[in-house]
Amino acid sequence: MGACCRNGWADAPEYADGSAFKNLIHQHTNPGGVVKDTAIQKVLMNSISDGVMRELLQREGGIELCYDIVNEFYWAVRDAFASDWDGHKPRTSRLVHGAGIVAMGQVMETLAYFENARTRDKFLVGLQSLQAKTAWTSGEWDFGNGDKRTWKAIQNFSGDISLLTEYLVREVKAAQRERLWEDQGGGLTTEASEVVE
Repeated sequence: MGACCRNGWADAPEYADGSAFKNLIHQHTNPGGVVKDTAIQKVLMNSISDGVMRELLQREGGIELCYDIVNEFYWAVRDAFASDWDGHKPRTSRLVHGAGIVAMGQVMETLAYFENARTRDKFLVGLQSLQAKTAWTSGEWDFGNGDKRTWKAIQNFSGDISLLTEYLVREVKAAQRERLWEDQGGGLTTEASEVVE
């Protein structure tokens, strides 16, 4: 299943019209790009290995479905965090940094799995819960248990990526539980609560 990345599908977001990443992916054919191609490849491979794309690739037109969900999600990211994305480079925003791109890929998985998000608008609903809890370009991250770090302290290391991923997913799941509670009039069932644990 990883062949779709090895055979060049990972380049599709760079060239396709309407892509959230058009002209933004840094590679030898586009040295001015700001998002590392290796970060995009990591998102794809994680999802193909053990995420929503693994399921989508079993369907007719699976590769196109995979491209669509990535594109819809990162357009929603651009909508939710426009001031942290537009005009930025990795050194000025951790959102377009390798750590941010990969970590947000797991947020995509969470929203796709627990809320069946597939469209830009549906993803945006889930992402809005993160808007006041991120420090992509300024301020500090509060990861809990006294672990606070300035925005630019996050680096493209596995430990930092894992820490950021766990934080973002935890916050998204907390917001999901709150929405479930509200949808059920304050009476969240045990089954519904367990869905987003």
